[in-house]
Amino acid sequence: MHLEPEYKKKEKTTKLVYLDAVYNSIREGLSANFVLPFAMAMNAGNEYIALISTAPGLIGSFFQLFAQDLLNIVKNRKRILFFTAMLDAVFWLPILLIPFIWESNYVLLLNFLIIQAAACALMNPFYNSLLGEVVPVEKRGSIFGRINQISGILAFFSTMVAGFILFIFSPANPFIGFALIFFMAFFSRAISALIKLRFYEPPIESESKGESLFHFSLNIRKSNYGQFVMFSSWIKFAVGLSGPFFTVYMLKFLNLDFITFSIINGGSIISSFIVLNRWGRDIDEKGSRRMLAITGFLLPLIPILWIIFRQPLILFIVELFAGAVWAGFNLATSNFVMDATTHKNRLIMTSYFNFFIGTATFFGAILGSVLMNNLAKNFMGNVFFFVFGLSAGLRIIFCAYFLRKIKEERFVSVALPGPKSKRIVTIRPKEGTVWEFIPRRK
Repeated sequence: MHLEPEYKKKEKTTKLVYLDAVYNSIREGLSANFVLPFAMAMNAGNEYIALISTAPGLIGSFFQLFAQDLLNIVKNRKRILFFTAMLDAVFWLPILLIPFIWESNYVLLLNFLIIQAAACALMNPFYNSLLGEVVPVEKRGSIFGRINQISGILAFFSTMVAGFILFIFSPANPFIGFALIFFMAFFSRAISALIKLRFYEPPIESESKGESLFHFSLNIRKSNYGQFVMFSSWIKFAVGLSGPFFTVYMLKFLNLDFITFSIINGGSIISSFIVLNRWGRDIDEKGSRRMLAITGFLLPLIPILWIIFRQPLILFIVELFAGAVWAGFNLATSNFVMDATTHKNRLIMTSYFNFFIGTATFFGAILGSVLMNNLAKNFMGNVFFFVFGLSAGLRIIFCAYFLRKIKEERFVSVALPGPKSKRIVTIRPKEGTVWEFIPRRK
């Protein structure tokens, strides 16, 4: 019997990851920018906008803490990926029925979104863990950059389609448009779940949970990875402070229609898939920390530009800039997590990272909603601008404080003299140095 080599199985899985990204990005484009407008159409207030934006992520990140225990029970990452993705898909069906059956109950919407978030949160560390073993380490940045580039293109077009659907149905009944959008999100996510069943899964062993959350939290300042987690969490706190209210600002304060709303949001997607490939190569060559520093200090400009400009065309350009910055920051973040962890601890360390991120984002949004609800609308000129400005200021402070403490986790492309050229492909802090020998050309 002919057994297919492992490297061939990994190559096929990498191709399937591209295909999975296609359908998952369609789901994201159809749903990510339209859940908050859906809640606003059901007359949800600022406090529920903040909760809907962040509570699912917080509770989902809590479920991630049990990922290792679940793996020790199921012993198969593919099954977990399939069932969690399918659970996410199925719950789009009751969500789209809420306005027709439950009289626009946005509290019920929050509960359904929490279930979806728990499923997605459980799925993500297994997905990252599996990809960390399948995708070659020296090509991660460029491969993930290309995947995100493809995803960005499809997310943009699906966002435009969703905006057009809402523009058509809004005069009569916007909930019909939302129902159509969320049904397409269900269909694309279901296909994505089926694709995950075809992934190759390297052999795994049941392991203990490793370092506890309490011990990790207690010693978080003592490690480079801990400093990185704190930096990312405080940045997300600052972003959460203003993030949920950009949608409210566009639809209620600027009174934009859904087409204009979709085009402006699409700006960030367009720039993402333009720059991601270049960002990926840069990370492969120079490491993640440099990209974190560059994009981290550009993040405060985004809310500042939203304060200065109100014209839709200029806001579209602002979102082009924002998309490029966030593309580099998020790609560097995901690569840093992979570089700073090993295949043995990646699952639990990714779970801890996401738990801190979810908690920080939640409390940032709660503070933002308290400010929005309790300050006068004309506070310091405009309460939206005050919240946006506070978010920008905190981003600057956290970048200045933490980035000087974070060290690079990998070294790349170091050529040594001799009859053969030896270069460092990567240095993994807990796994040693990975070398590659390249014959010299005469």
